[in-house]
Amino acid sequence: MKVILVIILFSLFELFNLDFEEDHKYGLEFFLKNPIAVMIMGSVVAPLLEESQFRLPLSKKRNALILPFFISLIMVIVKSLDNAVWIETLVYTSYLIFLLTCFTFHKKYVLKPKIAIFTTTIFFSLVHVFSYELHEPSFATHLLTLLAVSPQFIGGLMLAYIRIKFGFWYGVLFHGIWNFLIVSFILIPLVLFEESLL
Repeated sequence: MKVILVIILFSLFELFNLDFEEDHKYGLEFFLKNPIAVMIMGSVVAPLLEESQFRLPLSKKRNALILPFFISLIMVIVKSLDNAVWIETLVYTSYLIFLLTCFTFHKKYVLKPKIAIFTTTIFFSLVHVFSYELHEPSFATHLLTLLAVSPQFIGGLMLAYIRIKFGFWYGVLFHGIWNFLIVSFILIPLVLFEESLL
């Protein structure tokens, strides 16, 4: 079944002329010029920020919403000043509104943890959509980009489980190890075969 799904996905990517390695916002040259920075950002900084922003709100404590709120507020400001795609700013603004609503109506929010888990996971997935550049934006390419970030959705659910079951720092640690492995699988071949790729 998994093989059939992979064949269908790759067929759709080919049909719509999508190459997610080349269309990634940070191309091969960025990875080759900054391998250590990429490793630190991907394995330490991103997991700490993303877990603070998307999994810290899963706490039953109202104060756990403050840091994610300020991280999201900074992201809205940065994206607005950076002339980011308007929808990217909208996603961060929507998440900011979600956090503000949770803070304001904290008692109701605590009673429905499944809503909090799925909402934070959906936003976690949506912010990863903007890691790709779409040269020919269309409904089909946006749909395929959403499929491309489905691992982030599944990973977000796993990280939410780890966060709730074992604690915040275990989620950060797992996220960091996961990103380290992914970045390593990208960087090692790039560094080893740098000349043949350029």
